[in-house]
Amino acid sequence: MQKGIALATCMAIVMGLFTGCGKKNDQQIAASPDEVQKGRYVETELSLPEEWKDKNISQIFRSGDELHFLVAGGAEGQVSLGEWMLGEGDTLTEVTKDWLKALPEGKGLESSDSFTLLQDAEGNQYLYGNCYRDEESSSAHLWKEAGGSALDITPQKWLEPMDMDGYRFYDTPQYVTLTEDELLVGLSYFSLDVVLAQDGSLVSSQESDSLTDSGSLSDNKWVSAVGDTLYLAQADEQGNVNGLLQMQLDGNNGAKAKGVIPFSQDSYSSAYFSVLEDGTVYAADADGFFRCDAGDTNWQKLLQGIDTGFSLSDQWCRDIVALSDGSVYAWFGSESGDKIMIYRYDPDAVTEVTEELALYTVEESFFLQQAAVQYHKQHPEILIHVDAAISMTDKYSGNADYQQIYQDLNTSLTSGNGPDLMVMDHLKLDTYASKGLLFNLQEILQPMEEDGTLLSNITTAYEEADGRRYAVPLQFGLLLAVGRDVQPEEMSSMDAIAKAVSGKTESYMGDRTCGELVEEFYPLIVDDILQNRQVNRDSLRPWLEDLKKIADNCGILLSRKEGRAANIWDL
Repeated sequence: MQKGIALATCMAIVMGLFTGCGKKNDQQIAASPDEVQKGRYVETELSLPEEWKDKNISQIFRSGDELHFLVAGGAEGQVSLGEWMLGEGDTLTEVTKDWLKALPEGKGLESSDSFTLLQDAEGNQYLYGNCYRDEESSSAHLWKEAGGSALDITPQKWLEPMDMDGYRFYDTPQYVTLTEDELLVGLSYFSLDVVLAQDGSLVSSQESDSLTDSGSLSDNKWVSAVGDTLYLAQADEQGNVNGLLQMQLDGNNGAKAKGVIPFSQDSYSSAYFSVLEDGTVYAADADGFFRCDAGDTNWQKLLQGIDTGFSLSDQWCRDIVALSDGSVYAWFGSESGDKIMIYRYDPDAVTEVTEELALYTVEESFFLQQAAVQYHKQHPEILIHVDAAISMTDKYSGNADYQQIYQDLNTSLTSGNGPDLMVMDHLKLDTYASKGLLFNLQEILQPMEEDGTLLSNITTAYEEADGRRYAVPLQFGLLLAVGRDVQPEEMSSMDAIAKAVSGKTESYMGDRTCGELVEEFYPLIVDDILQNRQVNRDSLRPWLEDLKKIADNCGILLSRKEGRAANIWDL
């Protein structure tokens, strides 16, 4: 068991980075430890066609009960749009109408522009383009299919510039949707506009701030329209979603509050929603997938976040779409391009987890979460729960009580209820090691260093005088020093640097303010000059003398009159 724990720790060194998670009012049926429970949601990746290689996904949406994609690609002013449908066997077939193929000619559109394709019950299509332009023209364009060609029906309100505090801008929607009454609803930062899809005439407009009872609309403001009901996500002051608002469209009066489905998050994680025609709502974030049945306000967890792409920080969700068969599709962006992940219920799939470990950290960390996710993907039988004493929300709100946190941790450790793994950031390693609370990792680390799995010149730095090791770095960074005539031994200490640059007429570091220079060097000596929370002046004096020599070579600025130093918020 101890070796397994230590190995999990070591594997975390070479892992990557993860995102925060949220907690819902979820309901789950737990199986007994000896019972093999069959049936669960499984994540798979959709293979994208070769024709999409040089194109971007602009939208995923439900048409009827089929999943459709809108893709865009091409050079500036020559972008082409294509509509594709997902069929049996997860095959993708192009179903682009002629009017959409011909639309971009002469429009000056770009592949980076955002497009939304809408279709009414009769099959008539509309296209909204939220294009990236300068301040001289509106970014909004709305076209409708008319006799096989495109008719521009952009509402006049979206074309007229507004002035605010001397800045010119256009109040154009970020999100649009179409109701069954052929009303096109657009939501911008400032307003909710309802227009007739027939000709683009404005029916009503109301301030977006008036839509919420408390808090504000979340960054993922728009969800969808089902019948004459709009669904909008409401967020608290920290930006976490705290409810899904149901708004009733009321003719010329815009939208009125109809109800709310409570939703909770306690960490930084974007949440996404998809509403079926019968009112069933699916939600997804880093904590997993959830379903809320029509007419209910309780969320049922379908899948743990650690088993989804939402738990990875090297990709980010753009949207999700659910179908009536219970399958959910998530569109992710990444450095390597678009990804579509499929979440389907498999009645024969079994839960593979046989061992669960607890990883304690004082402060919540994307890095730790992603390490746990990637380890679980490589070892499905082991699940590592990251327990953060301080969430990012609490950290940045200033509500964290570190003294109480340390007291609670010490109580759990001394009572034998401590975690399996601990991150020692914000904790005193020597204190916990001296009390016999940490496991000696030496016999685990040494073979990994000998075979090159770990970089011994880094990990051996944590070896104690008696040969024991209680911790290893989870990550490390390399700082590259570039110079024409500086030798490595001249950078081995503060004193060596001071001697190397003394008397030189050329600045080796560039101008610094006093604060910047101190911040640059104090990590090297802070342990020497602070002893028992008191400044050791005997240690401080030679350091200040060395720093003065370095400052004479740098050139000291009284302040930065232009721009801001990187450490301005820490001075």
